[in-house]
Amino acid sequence: MRGLAIILALAGVPTLSMATPNASDDLYEGFLPASDELFQPLLADPRELHYALRFGSPVGQKSIGEAAMGDYLGLYRWRFSGTRRFIQLNVGGGVFGRFDIARKSNEMQAVDFYGKIPVDVAIGSWSLRSMLFHTSSHLGDDYLKRTGQSVQKSSQDSLRWILSNQIKKQIRLYGGHTYSLQTFPRDLGRNAVQIGGEWTFSIPRSLHQIYSATDYQAWERSSWKPSLNSQIGLTLHNKANKRLGLSFFGELFSGQISYGQFSAQRETRWTAGLRFGLS
Repeated sequence: MRGLAIILALAGVPTLSMATPNASDDLYEGFLPASDELFQPLLADPRELHYALRFGSPVGQKSIGEAAMGDYLGLYRWRFSGTRRFIQLNVGGGVFGRFDIARKSNEMQAVDFYGKIPVDVAIGSWSLRSMLFHTSSHLGDDYLKRTGQSVQKSSQDSLRWILSNQIKKQIRLYGGHTYSLQTFPRDLGRNAVQIGGEWTFSIPRSLHQIYSATDYQAWERSSWKPSLNSQIGLTLHNKANKRLGLSFFGELFSGQISYGQFSAQRETRWTAGLRFGLS
């Protein structure tokens, strides 16, 4: 985010270009490091913190819109013995909203809030993110009035770890596990597994990239029924600061809806979207 970039500049933190763990010899060590150098965001994870707008067409349903606003802030980075071993503490928060844009009121159906405390470790081409996170999900007022449903709390406190390997400059693979410490209103299953991959191609003589990413998740709460999110897009970077960018993408999602209030429902949808790189 721009505010974070200003804080980093005032703190004397150098502005670095996007780096893979293989380039970690030059990484900054100390307060307020960049949050995406040791463990880069998962492009196709529906609940990765980011800034984006989506316009979707679920099969057999009316059009929906989604807005995501969230980011991480690096607090401190330590260097292990050796030049390519780092550990970093971060904090993050985000909001995800779903809207029925086929109605005149653009009815908000649900909104999810996330708070995260990730700890990242990078050793060579390997990176590990372990985090404690809280999420709460709420139905929109207009949706409650129209459907007559009662207000229901939905929240979850969980631990997650994700191991990632940049096997080549263009290819990244990852996998992980989530365990819910507590869920509300009831315990429907505490475990989840996640795997995915990303491929990027830099357009010659430019900073821009074409990418493809796929994320697969299965949750015990939904009887291990799989959820697949696949995305292909084009990212345009600012020439003066590669950390600023705009991505145009198309997306196919099929599985359990990511919003806590609707997690028991399955959906297949096509989506077009914009993702904003603001830090």
